[in-house]
Amino acid sequence: MLPEELARTLTSSRQIVPNLEGFPPIQTFEFKIATVLESEFEICTFQVATIEKSLNTVKNIKWLFQASSKSYRLLDAIRDLEEVFWPIKIKSYAEEIAIEDGFVIWFSGKKSGIYATAKIIDLKELQESPDIDYWIDKNVFNSGQNKPKARLRFVTKLLDKPLLKETIKQDEILKDLLVIRNPRLTISKLKSEESERIYDLIQELETIIKTETKEAEFYTEKLGDSVELEMLKIPYGYFTMGAPENEEDSNDDELPQHQVIVPGFFMGKYPVTQAQWQAVASLPQVNRELNPDPSNFKGANRPVEQVSWYDAVEFCDRLSQHTGKSYCLPSEAEWEYACRAGTTTPFHFGETITSELANYRATETYGAGVKGIYREETTPVGSFEVANAFGLYDMHGNVLEWCLDDWHGNYEDAPTDGSAWFDNNNDNLYQKQGSAVLRGGSWGSNPRVCRSAFRVNLGTRDGHNDSTGFRIVCAAGRIL
Repeated sequence: MLPEELARTLTSSRQIVPNLEGFPPIQTFEFKIATVLESEFEICTFQVATIEKSLNTVKNIKWLFQASSKSYRLLDAIRDLEEVFWPIKIKSYAEEIAIEDGFVIWFSGKKSGIYATAKIIDLKELQESPDIDYWIDKNVFNSGQNKPKARLRFVTKLLDKPLLKETIKQDEILKDLLVIRNPRLTISKLKSEESERIYDLIQELETIIKTETKEAEFYTEKLGDSVELEMLKIPYGYFTMGAPENEEDSNDDELPQHQVIVPGFFMGKYPVTQAQWQAVASLPQVNRELNPDPSNFKGANRPVEQVSWYDAVEFCDRLSQHTGKSYCLPSEAEWEYACRAGTTTPFHFGETITSELANYRATETYGAGVKGIYREETTPVGSFEVANAFGLYDMHGNVLEWCLDDWHGNYEDAPTDGSAWFDNNNDNLYQKQGSAVLRGGSWGSNPRVCRSAFRVNLGTRDGHNDSTGFRIVCAAGRIL
């Protein structure tokens, strides 16, 4: 690949080489060089989002303990201490509460609500509590002298961001919490759905999404009728391809991790849209017919779907023929390198993913993530208005994206130069058989499928569904 120029100005020349004695006559041939002049590059700015912190709070929340502001200085105790002791006066609960149980601490008063989560680390009968100075009415503690005291260790302190009663009363799942219906209860058992909802709400409180502004170079391919295709410059570099063995939900086909050097190239800023597909489908056929409107979820700016690998190759061939540039599907190495954009975490956002930043089956969670909106359809490209560090949008979710490579069950003997991995040297892509690789996850995928390292196939290159689309690269100078 030319380091400074790529596919734009076309020139033709004829090579004429004198015959050399003892060698067969040298044939002449014509060739074309296509370049993009640096003067045609534009600069775009974009927002890069990072999930910087997602709180690891206790998951097995089974109980709610309530403290009265009249008998215990709860907020001071949460601020000052790491552990407290709690009398368990209800006999049935005393027999049921166990070490390692998680619970939330409810503070009653003018600003009542959940102010901490904790875990039971011991159950003892105590004559005097180490936190006795925080008891305003010591008789409350002493009245349960011969009953077990739960030794509690705080896991999450929510003094700055409590889950207040007024907020909880508006939640469909939590509005009927027992502590709201019967405010005098000191201990109540949570239903499983209440526990899960409280966990999600606490995680949302402590999830911080940070953004920063970056710039990238790109050029624009004009496809007619105001339809444009933006191609971002992806710099030369190297990265570790695949998932570490300890990555949550990683698979054997993502191993072994290996270093790959990737030459620079240009990649579509977004997955190919339906408007772009229709513009290119109207161009002269190269090898096969294209359905101009194949998608299930209609919308000019939504990604095209219901397209096979062969359809995507034909799209690239028509665009190449029309522009004089060399367009194709990305190699699997190019795709992962572009997706990661310098990151090593499961997602380019960080250790988890959120429906605030991507379109996937957000009723499922990954790592310390929280449940979110499951949209059940594609969304217009770039809807979330955040990109990765290279300026690429929708690399996680929305539609799965075809890659050029043959499917392989692992990375043993995989190329390390960024090229596509084929089982034979047949340059005719339309004669390729077997499975090809898909990357990135879709609107219907669990979050683990949207990881940077995840890879899958449909069993055949001719397969297609409403979760499958693609994006393209400009590959001038690369030999397939």
